[in-house]
Amino acid sequence: MNIFLGSLPKHINKDQLVQLISDVGEVGSFELLTDKLNNIWRTFAIVDVLNNHQEVIDKLDAKLIDNNVLTVHIARWRTKDRRSAKRGGGRRIYDSPPNHLEEN
Repeated sequence: MNIFLGSLPKHINKDQLVQLISDVGEVGSFELLTDKLNNIWRTFAIVDVLNNHQEVIDKLDAKLIDNNVLTVHIARWRTKDRRSAKRGGGRRIYDSPPNHLEEN
């Protein structure tokens, strides 16, 4: 099961984080997420925990590491377009002008 780990210290490395999790559960895959623009680590990760995932969450959620309070929960994936289909919108500057403004 994929677990989200947020508010990680910037200096922590993959080996330290895997060690922290492997005290309770077995780590499968691991992904440190980076900023798309400058490839800098964004202080959160997605970890595939193979067993004892609830124990990992219970042990690490709200744990203090180097003045950072960890946020740990089951990963929830977002869709690409997070906007609601019900949202309306105003006329954008690249839209066609209203009919009453068109020249004849």
